[in-house]
Amino acid sequence: LWRSLCCVFMLFIVVRSDVYLHNPRGSNNKLSEQQNNAQNQNRLFDSQNKFVVQGMRPEGVFECFAGGYQIGDACQPVCQNENRDYDETKEGAMKGTLTYYHGSELYIEWVVQHGCGVDQPNIICQMILQYMCEKDNPGLRDGTKRGNENTAGGEEEPPTELDAAEPALGQHEPLQFYLDCKTRERQKGLYTADQNVNDNRGATATRQNPGGNNANNRHGLECPEERDYYPYWHP
Repeated sequence: LWRSLCCVFMLFIVVRSDVYLHNPRGSNNKLSEQQNNAQNQNRLFDSQNKFVVQGMRPEGVFECFAGGYQIGDACQPVCQNENRDYDETKEGAMKGTLTYYHGSELYIEWVVQHGCGVDQPNIICQMILQYMCEKDNPGLRDGTKRGNENTAGGEEEPPTELDAAEPALGQHEPLQFYLDCKTRERQKGLYTADQNVNDNRGATATRQNPGGNNANNRHGLECPEERDYYPYWHP
């Protein structure tokens, strides 16, 4: 029995993303930032896309969240004021869309930060493409609220139905998906190394997120356990 259980749990692999998606454009949690860094790394998901740079500034070390693309615009000519700052009040601001013809081929392009190769036993990997359509979540949206307080679902934990329905906030997963994750018992058969994983915050607690979610570390409405392990065993 123990041997059988070991085989089952080995099927669940830890997910390491750190992928920069170029086509279609990947956001890295950006919306329409004035600077190139993403302002709120908790806005929609845990992208883990950042650079730690040493020796480039007097303070020695700083983090850079410049990966990813801003939301599209449809301003004519540009969404800027007289000072050349981004102007979200301009007609067409954050209204740009990518258009594809029916039957056309979509080429997926990305850069992966970690090693990934063929016939290399130490860097074997798989690239998993996951996507969602509006029919799966009618609330799927980019959002329009700028700044640091624009996390999907709002700033409270657990998120409220009122905040989750706010159209100015972006949304990937529906609210109930996250609430089910928070109330569901975490999978205790997973490898946790030396981490003391919280048993009181459901499937939001994992080896990578041992304390579980609170108001300061929730990433949108994603479920950390579903994010960190593939394939996942819940809908």
